[in-house]
Amino acid sequence: MTKQIFKPRGQNTTRAIAANVFSLCFPLFLVDAVRRVHPVALQQFHLLPPDGADLAPGLLEDDPRIVIASAWIDLTDGPVVLHLPHTHGRHFDLTLIDTAGEPFASLGTRTDNDDGVDVAVVGPRWSGEVPHTHLARRAPSDACWAVSRIHAHSPLDRPEAEAVSRNQHVSSLGRRAEHRTDHVTSLEPPAVSSLRQVIELGPAVFFHRLDSVLDRAPIGFERSVRPLIDQFRRDLDGPPPVSSWSPDLAEALELGFADGLAAIRAATAAISESRGIGWHAVAVPQHDESGASLAQAGRAYSSLGAPAREELLTLVCEHDGHGRPLRGDRSSRLRFPPDGLPPVRGFWRLHTRPTASGDKRHGIGDRNDLSPDDDGALSLIIHDLPPAPGDLGNWLAAPHGEMCLIMRLYAPRGEALSGAWRMPPIEIVDLDVDGSRPGVAPSESLKPNRRTPS
Repeated sequence: MTKQIFKPRGQNTTRAIAANVFSLCFPLFLVDAVRRVHPVALQQFHLLPPDGADLAPGLLEDDPRIVIASAWIDLTDGPVVLHLPHTHGRHFDLTLIDTAGEPFASLGTRTDNDDGVDVAVVGPRWSGEVPHTHLARRAPSDACWAVSRIHAHSPLDRPEAEAVSRNQHVSSLGRRAEHRTDHVTSLEPPAVSSLRQVIELGPAVFFHRLDSVLDRAPIGFERSVRPLIDQFRRDLDGPPPVSSWSPDLAEALELGFADGLAAIRAATAAISESRGIGWHAVAVPQHDESGASLAQAGRAYSSLGAPAREELLTLVCEHDGHGRPLRGDRSSRLRFPPDGLPPVRGFWRLHTRPTASGDKRHGIGDRNDLSPDDDGALSLIIHDLPPAPGDLGNWLAAPHGEMCLIMRLYAPRGEALSGAWRMPPIEIVDLDVDGSRPGVAPSESLKPNRRTPS
């Protein structure tokens, strides 16, 4: 059973209750803000702009090769079928997210479902049979959000990847699927980001919308959290209509909402997982039937809309092995030992944030032609200036100034998800030993010994 997050103390009772209500319902309101951006009564996929972070924080994307599509699915009138096309060798994943922001299903290349598949999504109370030719997934709520990602082979392949994405469509179960790719539109991002809309939601609007938002909550939320919310509202006497709020009540509610938001932000940092010196894993929403919690609110705050953990593990590094902030104008080295490469069933990719203007490869990874060291290790050079010609293949172009490194593991293996495998620390190496930056070759003592490709 979900417990109170903030304990009432004396005259701070109203403030504590308001903090509890805001914290527990935050993911519901954030998903509802996403719903409002989608066209009404149109169950279809829409292409998202390259950076969809204004729609949801987990849609932040640095790689222009990734085509993202979004569909709001209403299950109140019965099951729907998601028709997913053959991606012709492009990495693909689809994440289904309930109205509390938690993914309840994911499929794609990882599950061998990238060669064209029909997925029947049914509501929590629906009973019946799904054709044996369909995959079946049961949603915990009467509506859900579908987010798909198709990885183009290269930036030049993006138009073709978009064409494949436009072939995704939705139909009611049992009805003939009719689809025209020219009807697939791009989803315009909100004028104000969904996250900011919820953050700036005042108590008056919050309580006005609360009933409709709770009516869309997943069954697990209804059972574990709704009774607590109802008790909080009784403790607040409704709360009464806004016109009858006293100045003291209005202030207590505002302060309580601020407390709840501060706690969610603190939880976002607290749930970060260390994955090596300087590295931490980005927490993403995950299915949890134990009820709402600050951790779930924190994951929604930072990563709503991101792929499920089994699809993508994102690791971030902002400091080197000595705790110093990373900078592109200091040459860095990331060296994986011979038996320590990122464990994936898909692929991995390393990039900087912000992206360097000269990074034409949009990061570096195991899909590039990398040269191992003589001992089988893999050394990557990260700098804003290119290294010696022999090291160019293993060079990640960096921006000039402060930066962070992002490592993405697609379809990570169990040892990566559990934390048994860890990223090596970032080493700072001095490639400009004579103090002259342009055109200076790396010190021979610092060059890794490369195997010559056969």
